[in-house]
Amino acid sequence: MIPYLAVMNKHKTKRSAKYLEALERTVYLKQTFDDTSLQQRIPAYLIPVPCETSWARARAYPPAKVNDFYKHLSKKVPKYVVRNDDLPEPQIRQKRGREMFELPPADAHLIQGRMMPYQLPLETPANVAAVHRKLYDQLDNDDLVTPTAPIEEVDESLPHRFGRDLNLPIADNFGTPVWAKFYPPQEVTVNSLVDCIGILSEAPLYSVRGADMVDDSKFAEIPAPTAPRFHAILVKRLDEANPLFDITDEEYEARKQDIFSRLPHLRSSLLEWMTCILGGDAISAEYLLCNFIARPFHRESEHSTIGHMPINFLRCEITNDANSSNPQENGDHIWMRSFRGRLELILETLLPKRHTITLSPSYLDTHILSPYESQEFERLESGELQIPLGTHLTLDETEWNPSEATEKATSQLEVLSTFIHQQSVHYQFTNYSLPFHVDCPTVVLSSGKSVFEIVCAVPIHTDLSTLPPPPVDDQQLEDWRFLLGILRLADWPEQSPEVLQAIEEDFVAIRKMPGNEYLTPELFAHWNILARASSVSHGESVLSETRWNEMKSLESDRLRRL
Repeated sequence: MIPYLAVMNKHKTKRSAKYLEALERTVYLKQTFDDTSLQQRIPAYLIPVPCETSWARARAYPPAKVNDFYKHLSKKVPKYVVRNDDLPEPQIRQKRGREMFELPPADAHLIQGRMMPYQLPLETPANVAAVHRKLYDQLDNDDLVTPTAPIEEVDESLPHRFGRDLNLPIADNFGTPVWAKFYPPQEVTVNSLVDCIGILSEAPLYSVRGADMVDDSKFAEIPAPTAPRFHAILVKRLDEANPLFDITDEEYEARKQDIFSRLPHLRSSLLEWMTCILGGDAISAEYLLCNFIARPFHRESEHSTIGHMPINFLRCEITNDANSSNPQENGDHIWMRSFRGRLELILETLLPKRHTITLSPSYLDTHILSPYESQEFERLESGELQIPLGTHLTLDETEWNPSEATEKATSQLEVLSTFIHQQSVHYQFTNYSLPFHVDCPTVVLSSGKSVFEIVCAVPIHTDLSTLPPPPVDDQQLEDWRFLLGILRLADWPEQSPEVLQAIEEDFVAIRKMPGNEYLTPELFAHWNILARASSVSHGESVLSETRWNEMKSLESDRLRRL
């Protein structure tokens, strides 16, 4: 089973009598649903989970599935069944003799075009040339490997930058979007992560010669007509679609107990590795670990969210020294030239989902961030911030130039600010906007003070000349990834009376000190979140005075850097 993300849905209750009768004649539906539920089918447009890192993608799409995918593409003349239950009975009998037909080569691009955005490493020049020429029958499947990185294919002439039919938030999806049909009491809302078992049918096709749509459903007015149809029978909601958690409850508990028994060693080794990647900056590594773990645990209102911990790393200038004396900065270690490259290596290695946005005026002018309702296509157009739960978002602000900012770019910054501070995205509908809550750890990279005014600003002390650490064995990586996964889902620790008294005494003492203007309510709330995130990283269920004092020491080191 492959997890899916629902990016839009639409209620459709009008069905023809013949169409419902055809469904009632189907045994598995007749035994499971009544006439009322059939009329209340709720379609939702599902896409494979975007933003997956290479190791998570490899688990979802092992080489066997990749080979099957290309074998499907290699069918030069696929066959489809023509059915139209709304035709009068005489016309249906007349068409019965020509129900099976061969798709002519002129129409083959409809299928190939639907598959082309999912391009994989092909390994050999012959395979690359075959895909480039769309000669899929010449592919050597033995040379295909598990996907590690997507290759975007964007047609700028289309209304949506990733194509009208696919409607993807970002162009890194491998897999096939589907129109899934859910039946009461099952219902999937926008942005929910689900795992489904059901029946998949081939996508409908439109003939370039003006023939009728080849489909037995009434989805002509719903967008993405080329997506396959999927009848969902069993539906399971997911927390964060972490591929490591695709195990039985017994296996999960046993693995969790094993990880917690070795937690001090795993935590110290993880921080040591992250510090080495970040060029010896242990403070940044500690804050980054807490950033991974922190998540909203209380929302008082639309504008007040408590629990998340965005970070702003300062002094992130890009180094472009082509004549570097260090030979290992070339080739595979080009990531070492910038703090962003080092950070993204950590995210790609440890987390199941991540996404990076480069904040330049030209980028914000041409890209869609917030989903909006399109009047032209009568659907919800996906935006780049329509990302799944648990996706780590990196915003690179080093290329931002206020003098070049347009009105649209400035409004896009406000959208990002709402995402960072309130952990919500406002979906723009025709007559109103609706906030959707998110849970995405965020890091902002900037050379100076960020335009987003993030409380936790950490000036980096990174030595870009340091060599990469030795390779980590697969078992160690698995333990680190599983540890971060269970810490992300852990309950937030409670505060003991002793800690509450210590916090109150510290607050009063700082308020009495001269020059205490830096102590704002936002900073004090950040201290509380940082201390509790640190407690979670140690596997503790109660915030102790020891962790509070460690937090104060860490914050003192950070504030001295400012």
